[in-house]
Amino acid sequence: MVALVLFGLTRILRLLTTATFSVEPGRLVLERRDERFEIPLASVDAIRVWRLLMPGEGFSLRMKSGRDFQYSPQVADPLPVLEAIGRENPGVSAAARHPHVAFAHARAVLARRRWYHWLIKFVLFPLVPTVIMFRANQYITYGGPFAQYKMYGLGPYLQSFGTYWAHYTGVLVVYAVLLRVLFEWVAFAAVWISPRHARGGRRFVEVTCAVLYYVGIPAFMGAQFLL
Repeated sequence: MVALVLFGLTRILRLLTTATFSVEPGRLVLERRDERFEIPLASVDAIRVWRLLMPGEGFSLRMKSGRDFQYSPQVADPLPVLEAIGRENPGVSAAARHPHVAFAHARAVLARRRWYHWLIKFVLFPLVPTVIMFRANQYITYGGPFAQYKMYGLGPYLQSFGTYWAHYTGVLVVYAVLLRVLFEWVAFAAVWISPRHARGGRRFVEVTCAVLYYVGIPAFMGAQFLL
């Protein structure tokens, strides 16, 4: 529940702060709601990539006046933007080579998620352990796969199934989060060691997490039954 609330708050925050950031010849243009800022590239002294990649990846503009620009853009993949800025202002091109940028670019390219990925991962896949354990419980408790339905009706039968599904969905969400946190740190450390291997490290993380989730769970349950 906490995760859903935080996810919802993040989405709302993004909707409220959505803006368009573009690189044009000689200037940067930031547009948000009823505001428009045109920043001469010649007045940008440095670009500082966010040290903390939360709630996402972004950067701040250090002006030659000594102040930071009042808004710091957050973008899913900062590399194309920083490269475009670097072509217009070579003095700030080093920002595109920052390890955080390599990390964010690899994640944006190789770890894209669509709505159906979440549907499969957290709605449909939990049905696998749910069906197995629910069916086992029906045999052990009531003596058959539909004995509870015959004895008490459809309502209690579906309620029992829903309880199992909610339980295993919660367990798998926690498991997936722990996996993701662990292997994101692995990918992050790998990028700092060798930024040019950021994509390879990202592929390793994505494949390993998928195998441990979609194969590891059924394998673990099978081992429990065999034991």
